[in-house]
Amino acid sequence: MDGLLVPGTMCDHEFVSSQSTPQYGRFYSPRYPSSYPKNIRCSYLFRARLKERIRLVFEEISLQKGDLSCLNRADLIKVHDGTDSGAPTIAVLCNQGTEVEVLSTGPGLYVEFVANSEWPGQGFKAMFQFQPLDDALHPEPDKVPGAVTGNPKYSVIGPAVSATTRATEGKRKRSRARHGFENGSLRDDRVFSLDNFEEVVTVCLRRAGIEET
Repeated sequence: MDGLLVPGTMCDHEFVSSQSTPQYGRFYSPRYPSSYPKNIRCSYLFRARLKERIRLVFEEISLQKGDLSCLNRADLIKVHDGTDSGAPTIAVLCNQGTEVEVLSTGPGLYVEFVANSEWPGQGFKAMFQFQPLDDALHPEPDKVPGAVTGNPKYSVIGPAVSATTRATEGKRKRSRARHGFENGSLRDDRVFSLDNFEEVVTVCLRRAGIEET
């Protein structure tokens, strides 16, 4: 495990970006890849420099299985967009997942791992990276700061995640609007706009048995 163990704790670690430390590394749940112990609470604090952001990739997540909402899970991972547990929560991870990526919106990120189940899972392994601000200001479409991507079987929350979802849905709707007519009929999921108004009227008239004049 990279990072420094906080004195007086069993599993709290701190990762600080500086010129003398690597800009990337790894962190794990206790005892990984063996099962983590019961009744533990661990924290992982990431402090980037002023013009940096933090990128996390949870390569493997294997916690106690349960409902997908994570609302009543005894074992879970919470990611906060700041330096403590009072900061906004941008992801709640439970159950299982692979290659789950989280990006901060600022120079701080705080991860909580809570395990209270009777039958612990294997845990998680993850990678962290301190990124220059320029990289975070011009991300790829699926790498918006504050967003979560990957193969999830868990609950995800946070305004940036919702914004990413809305952008994706907008692209799908525009695509359906371009390809909504098939064999002269209108698909139910067609999105109407002024650009295709004439086309829509024609189909409606045909369905009503009225010919255009």
